[in-house]
Amino acid sequence: HFLHVYQAPVVSADAFVYVPDADTLEHMKTNHVDRLRNLVQSECSAQQASIYIAMDGIYGVAEDEIIAQAKQVSSDLILMGLQGSGYLRERLLGNTATHLFLHAPVPVLAIHPKTEFAPFRNVVFAYDQRTFNNKALLRPLRAITDFLGARLHVLSIVSELHDFPMLADSLRSNALDPGFPEDSTSYHIIQHDDAVEGLKEYCEENTIDLLTLVARKHSWLSNLLSERVSKKTAFRLELPVLALHD
Repeated sequence: HFLHVYQAPVVSADAFVYVPDADTLEHMKTNHVDRLRNLVQSECSAQQASIYIAMDGIYGVAEDEIIAQAKQVSSDLILMGLQGSGYLRERLLGNTATHLFLHAPVPVLAIHPKTEFAPFRNVVFAYDQRTFNNKALLRPLRAITDFLGARLHVLSIVSELHDFPMLADSLRSNALDPGFPEDSTSYHIIQHDDAVEGLKEYCEENTIDLLTLVARKHSWLSNLLSERVSKKTAFRLELPVLALHD
């Protein structure tokens, strides 16, 4: 399901505000859908497999309409592009990607515009050592790593190494469904005063292809989605991001 959400221009001059009428809005929708159709046809024409494709243009607020459509068509995944030169960075909070990371009803896979397609060989799961309410939370991640034969790096970053259980024991104690195969999963705890910078360094050193996180509040991972991330530690890795929801 391809979806383009657009907004109509509103022109204001002193006390007069112009809002497009119904015919104008319908004409705008037709133009947007036609452009979307041309894009989809040009990109999908080389596909050999028969793929069911639906597409629509909707007038409204992007994050609200994307969530509504995901629920309406019973989506399993929201795939979206990220705009700008750095997406997990200062002042990200409040844009469409961040809203969907935190509030979408299904996992969100966000792709940077400079990313070229390649199979995920090394996937990092940034784990905050907290218990999950949704015991099937990691099913999408397990499905991706199994399908692509990727190695999973379960990573936690702490300011002090003492008084923390082993990651593997922590995941098993959560009784998650499914677990991860031992031969393709490794567990890592690293010490760093800045969790964001520590994650950045780990991804660079281990050639990580996909960053996976559980988007929830009151966690060190929330710094990835917060305006409080300073310029000094701005997270600028141009990696696909898979956001799971507890």
